[in-house]
Amino acid sequence: PPRIPDQAAEKVAASPSAKLRRQFCRDQRQEFYAGETKGIYELPKPGAFTQDFEELAGAPFPDVPDGLRGKIAVIYLDGNKFGALQRKRCQDPNPQQHFDDCVKLFRRTMLAGLLRHIDAHTGEEWWSRSGNRRIETLLWGGDEIIWVVPAWKGWEVLQFFFEHSADWDVSLPDDGGAEQKFQLTHAAGLVFAHHDAPIQRLRKLAENLANKVKDGLEKPYSPAANRFDYEVLESFDHIGPDFDASR
Repeated sequence: PPRIPDQAAEKVAASPSAKLRRQFCRDQRQEFYAGETKGIYELPKPGAFTQDFEELAGAPFPDVPDGLRGKIAVIYLDGNKFGALQRKRCQDPNPQQHFDDCVKLFRRTMLAGLLRHIDAHTGEEWWSRSGNRRIETLLWGGDEIIWVVPAWKGWEVLQFFFEHSADWDVSLPDDGGAEQKFQLTHAAGLVFAHHDAPIQRLRKLAENLANKVKDGLEKPYSPAANRFDYEVLESFDHIGPDFDASR
């Protein structure tokens, strides 16, 4: 078989197909924001987003407390009872399409607002020294979102989302067939950790926090409530296999 070059000494792609996939995904991650906000917000610097967590959380501005340097915030957002609402109120294609269109527009408008908020601040709190916005979107689909931002922006972004989604409601047929407004709310999990902690573990922990918030509400509960929980990982990157015992 051909010898694979010493990649530590010489950066050579060992697999052309893997190289192509990697570059395609890196390009798509940059183009995602302009595509989602097209027609709502024109990015002044499209394609200027961090490509890794080290850049995202590194070289912070001087006012960042030492405890937040090199740290990230993983934010997981999940809609409350979106599926149940659709199953009960969307019995034919028209209401279902209306629901989907509303949710997509709400999310696109909210994302445009968040990017506009970031672009209004030119300092290093939001911009890396390479000139990239300090935000990455790991999941954007259905009723779920996962963002990663610097630890010093975790609370700010979570508050931004809840404030901008406070008036999200969609008109759907009620039991009698008349139009009724249904409020769309979310559960969230927020995890603070070091930038090089295993992201899959952090993502799962954030999901567990959001799911536990839903479990803790009264049954049956009204979805007209936003809830969140958070976890701070200091000198370790996992809380262990028993989530309930750790919490």
